[in-house]
This record gives sequence, C-alpha cells and structure tokens, in this order.
Amino acid sequence: MIEIMKRKSKVDVIYFISIKEGFAMRKKLLSFLVVILMIFSLSACAVVNNQVAYTIYPIKYILQRLGGNTINPVSIQDQSIVQRAQIVDNYDEILINSSVLINIGQLEPYMGVYSAEIKELTEKRLDLSSLNAIYTFQRYTPIITDGEVTYIEGPYYRGEEFENIDINSKDLFLWLDPIAMLSMSKDIRDYLISTYPDNKTLYEENYRLLEADLVRLDAAYQSLATKVTASNKEIKFVSMTASFGNWQKTYGFQVYPVILSKYGALPTREQLEIIKTKIINDKVKYIVYEPNMSLDMIELFNEFVEELGLTRVELSNLSSLTSSQENDGKDYLSIMYENLSVLETMANDVGDKVEEVEEVEEDLETDIDLDDNKDLDTKNDSDTKKSS
Repeated sequence: MIEIMKRKSKVDVIYFISIKEGFAMRKKLLSFLVVILMIFSLSACAVVNNQVAYTIYPIKYILQRLGGNTINPVSIQDQSIVQRAQIVDNYDEILINSSVLINIGQLEPYMGVYSAEIKELTEKRLDLSSLNAIYTFQRYTPIITDGEVTYIEGPYYRGEEFENIDINSKDLFLWLDPIAMLSMSKDIRDYLISTYPDNKTLYEENYRLLEADLVRLDAAYQSLATKVTASNKEIKFVSMTASFGNWQKTYGFQVYPVILSKYGALPTREQLEIIKTKIINDKVKYIVYEPNMSLDMIELFNEFVEELGLTRVELSNLSSLTSSQENDGKDYLSIMYENLSVLETMANDVGDKVEEVEEVEEDLETDIDLDDNKDLDTKNDSDTKKSS
C-alpha cells in the first residue's frame, strides 16, 4: 500500500513538472513571436514612409493625382493666400515623419525664417522652381507686328518708389501655366518612382492621365489667346496679387498686380498713385477678385473698384482653396476651367498701342541714359584719381 502511494506521488510530481515546463515553453514561444512581430513592424516603418510634406495646394493636387492612396500628403502651412501663409505649429513633427518636403523655391514667405530648422528636420527636399521657373518677375508688354507677337520687357511699374520692394527674381506662380504644372508633375513622378519603386506602374499610368488633362487645358487657353489676337482684341486686368504673371508670355494676357511684395506687404500711398495712373493710362477695365484674399487686401480691392470704376470679375489664384471650394468638390482642373470661362468674357478691342509703346520706349531710353551717365561718372572719377 505504501509502495503504491509512493508511486502515485512520484507520478503527480512528474505530471506537475511537465505542466510547468509546458507553460514555460509556451511563454517563451509567445515572447519570441512578439519580438519577431515587433522587428517586422519596425522594419516596415523604416523602409516604407508614405507621408509627403508639401506647401501649396497645387502640389497636393499633383500628389493626389499621381499617388492615389499610396501617398499621404500633409501641408506644413496654413491654407491662406500664399503671400501671407504661415508655417503650422507642428511643422517639425510633420517634417520628421515625412520622406520629403516639396515646395517652390522662396515662394513661401516663411522659408527664409525657418530655413535652418527645415534643413535640419528634412530628410530630402524637392524644389520645383529649380528647373521650372523660367520667366523673370516683371511686365511683358505684347506688341503685334505683321501678325507676329513680340514682348517689351520691364518692371511692372517704374519709379524709385518701387526699388526697395522684396520680390523674387523669377515668377514662381508656376501652376497657373498648365505646361509648367505638367513639368512639376514630372519631377514629382520621378521622385515617387525612385522612392516607391513597387508602385512605378501606377505612377506612370496616373501621370499619363494627368498629362492628357493638362495638355487639353493648355490647348483651351491657347485657343482663347489665338482667338483674342486674331480678332484684334486683348485681355488685361488688375489683380491684388502678382499670381497671374505667367499668363503674360504664355497667353498674352496683360496683368496689373497691385501687391508686388513676396510677403504680401501693401503698397505705400506713393506706389498706389503710380499704379493707379498706369491702370488709367492703359485703359484697363477689369479687376480680379481672388477668393482667398485677406481682409486688408479686400479693402484695397474695394478702393480700386470705387476710385477707378473697374468691373469686378472672379479668378482663383489656386495657391489655396477656400472652404467653399472644397465643400463644392472643386479642384485644380475644374477651377482652371472656371477661370477660362471668366477670361472669355474679358476680351476688349485693342486700344491705341502707339502711346503705350512710346511710353515704354521712353522709359527704356531713360534707363539707358542713366546707365550711360553712371558709366561716364565712373570714368571721370577714375581719370581724376589718375591725374591726382
């Protein structure tokens, strides 16, 4: 009996030990699986980061058209008009978690202030202005001779009052030219393919679709420009911002921007008087209301309407979308066609160009005379120093 009890007790101990060892093995196996899953998870995060930081709305549009749901675009600025845009409070978090920052040179006014921080936080930066900004920030006055269009180039407004305004050397409002928009899209496509090669086929196909849309859009604008020229008409308008300058040489539309500062600073009273005189002398009839203007810009807009008797039309600069535009489901393409429809109503008979051309030529001669006088003064100073 005692022997039997001993055997039973021994079996119970062995059984208990077996159960205990089984639990220990399961615990080790579970821990091992958790470690493996964490390693795979961390590896996936390190390799694939689909967040892309951007600045203005047109860049977001390109990213959405090309990347679809493979890309998560996040803006580092608030969605006000670009000349007044501010960097968001959590920009550092956005940049750290993004594979790239896509922007357009010094278009964004905060870039100069935050350049050091942005450089430190950004893994890679894609500047769309480097290959696509081709036009100087200035006025292009079209002159038609024997059916050929040439342009006289010069500052938007002449006078020493305009010499100290902070402007960009190149016109960086590229997206309003569909072909420049297409060129920027190509740069972004190439980046996406190099960074996410598994999605190459998707990006190439989406680019072809976007290319077709932008080429059709440009053809529609070119058609309007051709009709306007052929019928001896012209399209010219006042705008609060300098957003529409790329339309000058691209389509021959003449623009009279009031705010030239890249920071959106309003003109002085002296500058305003010169601008208003230019508008009156050139017989401009239309003024553009831009939906995302700030309150002080709207006040200045109303001043021009009342004082100069200009006709209000609405064109979007597309640097950002208003909440109304977003709620209505509008995007870059639909708004560009809306802009085109408005422009079609603005063609007027060409006025007397002789006076305008003579004014430009006179200004050019004045500039040349001033340069010659400076050279002469420099030479005289040099001769005086030599004789002494």
